[in-house]
Amino acid sequence: MYEIINRNIERILDNINEDLDIHTYLSLLNRFRNVDATRDTEFQDDYCRYWRLFRAGLSQDFRKAYFELMERLRGVLLPSIEEVTRILYEVPSNSSGRKTLQFSFASKLLHTLDPHRPIYDRMVANFYRFSVPNPIKSFEERLQGFLGFYNFLTVEYNRVLTTQALAHPIARFRNQFSVSDDYTDEKVIDTLIWRAMGLREKGLL
Repeated sequence: MYEIINRNIERILDNINEDLDIHTYLSLLNRFRNVDATRDTEFQDDYCRYWRLFRAGLSQDFRKAYFELMERLRGVLLPSIEEVTRILYEVPSNSSGRKTLQFSFASKLLHTLDPHRPIYDRMVANFYRFSVPNPIKSFEERLQGFLGFYNFLTVEYNRVLTTQALAHPIARFRNQFSVSDDYTDEKVIDTLIWRAMGLREKGLL
């Protein structure tokens, strides 16, 4: 599974956008520690651009509730991603008042609070060949599908780090970009997967 990264690490590193993938990410983490996420609109806008909340067409009310939840969870024992997803589900995500399951953004919120938490998105799902729950299924059925995969990610990232399955790519990444420990190994894995899958989609790997 990880051969595509181990074999092509040089090409993957060459296609990482240092400003966006690393500097912007670390800047957001560091700024979050020093701002009120419910009031700092510049932080909110930068966060939404980086994590693609704007592209998802989420309403202003949803984004407001999102940052209120993020601020409320700061410095406390973090809930499970199931709890966060359920809380966000109760907030209408668009102007029509429709409720939607925003599992990816729930994972990104938790990752902001604890950068060792995995991130769920389309690229990660494709890499691990996860079958995204059919949108015609009920909220509960879809949620359980996402939760099963997220639990797998948590265990799998720990296994990868313990067995050093990506030791060389992670070391090359850290050597090339000289990132601090704030850029966790879990986030390095995520970045490598993202760029590898992006190149594969373009037919370059």
